[in-house]
Order: sequence, then C-alpha cells, then structure tokens
Amino acid sequence: MSGKTAASRAIHNSPTGQRRESKARGGSLYAGLSVGVLVALAVLIILNATDGRRANVLPVEFRITQPRLNHLPVQLSDIESCSCWSGPRGQAQRKYKFRILNQSRQLINIGGGTGSALRLIVAYPPSIVPILTLPKPEASDFFSQLETPAHKETEIASHIVTVTPSRIYGVNRLLAVPNNYKVWALPPTPNEVAEEVAEHDATFPTEVAKDWLLPGEAYDDNRVGYGDWTFYIPVKRKFQEVMEAPIQAVMTPADYEDEVIFVGIAAFSVVGGSVELQGFAPAPSENAVIDASQL
Repeated sequence: MSGKTAASRAIHNSPTGQRRESKARGGSLYAGLSVGVLVALAVLIILNATDGRRANVLPVEFRITQPRLNHLPVQLSDIESCSCWSGPRGQAQRKYKFRILNQSRQLINIGGGTGSALRLIVAYPPSIVPILTLPKPEASDFFSQLETPAHKETEIASHIVTVTPSRIYGVNRLLAVPNNYKVWALPPTPNEVAEEVAEHDATFPTEVAKDWLLPGEAYDDNRVGYGDWTFYIPVKRKFQEVMEAPIQAVMTPADYEDEVIFVGIAAFSVVGGSVELQGFAPAPSENAVIDASQL
C-alpha cells in the first residue's frame, strides 16, 4: 500500500416390554441430558476462556527463550503487505493480509487493538524509543462508508490513546536482527475502526470478520479491504513517496532501514504472566507497485 494520501477516501456518513421401553426412554433422556450438559459446559468453557484472554495483553517487556521459529502451533501464510509512508501523528501505516491457522489448544484473539495476540515485529536503532498512538473507539464516534473496505460503514474514531509497544529481549539472533537494534512488538489498530486525517480522508482500518479463532480454525479473506491488519509504525522523519498517484512505487529497504526494520508477523499467548511465541512469519517485501486501496 503506497498511497500519496495516508488514507482511504470517505464517501458519506450515515446499531420386560414396559420395563425395557421405560429403560430405553430413560437412557435416551439421560443421553440427551448428557449431551446438553456437555454442550453447555463447552460453551461456558469457551466463554470463560474468551473473557480471560481479554485481560491477558502482552507486558511492556518480556523475553523469548525458545530457540526456534519452525513447527509453531499458529501458522501464518500467504502474507502480502504494503505501506503508506504518511499517517496520523507522523506514523507510517503498514497493511498486512494473510491466512492464519490455529493449531494450538487454546482460543487466540486475532482481532485488532492491544488485546490481539498478533503483533508486527519491528527493530529500531538503540537511540529510538517508539511512541505509538492508536484510535480509541468511543460511543460518540460517527460512521462513514470508505473506499476500502467498500459496501459497509466504518467507525471513524475521534479520540486517540497512547500505547506503549512491548520490548522483546533475547531474539536478535533468532530473528536475524543486528545486535545493536532493539526489537519491539506493535499491536494492530482496533478492528473495524479508522481515523479521519483530513476532510473526506481516513486511515485504513484493520478489518477482520472474527476476533477469536478456535483450536483447529483458520481465517483469511481474499476480498479487497477485508482480512487486513493495519499497523501504525512510529517514524522520526517524514518519508517521501517515489511516484505520484494513482500508481506509486514503494521505497526500498535501503531508504528506511536506518530507522526501522520490518521483521515479521508474530502470534503470542500470555498465560499466568508467561509469554510464549505461538507463530511467526517473516515480513515479505512490499508489493512493488500497488494502489493503496487494492489490498
């Protein structure tokens, strides 16, 4: 996604025999009740697990001790990405589309915001401490139809919140990051929420049809503007796009790697204060030439 503007285009605004028979009926009733109880218990377990996961956000700092990236239970594949080098409050936007398969034994939150298990892993030089600001949904927000995602109204946030990215220790060698760089985990923007950055101009939202993925479930969406996770990336200097709209070439890594390195997409679990890496895929090269609204 390399667009001259930072955003999607806003279009318009707008919640014996009898004994055997009796025994058989009793057995059927018992079996039915058993199934009902099991179903109820399963639903209760899922709801409790979901509620519990909402509180288990990544800590501000944590260490990864596992020495490998292969054979992880959450699989991320078919990754596409593109960037807008302008965005709200000086942050770049980077959009990712991918398929995710949960082969772990637990529910994972694949939605947006700080409660998501998904993170964009980036590396900054030691002199840079990223300050991240994200849109904050409020009841007073209005809704608008955007160019992407089309055919629906998207919430437009008018409030923001400062979020402290998570610092990850012990992964430079594992992720092939230079030793003098610091590794950080950035959360996606809140699901189905954009920001108005100028009149009739809005950011690209994270657009995911479901927030939770059950064990064994997979999710992806090939529709334009859907199945996308958008990340804000704090950058210190203003980058200039290479070409003019409607077709613009993205910058090469040499243009920005002295400021930020895009490492990959990761999935984490937080249980009892312990953080485990559940899935990882390297960040792909950006699509060479692409319209910002076509991913």
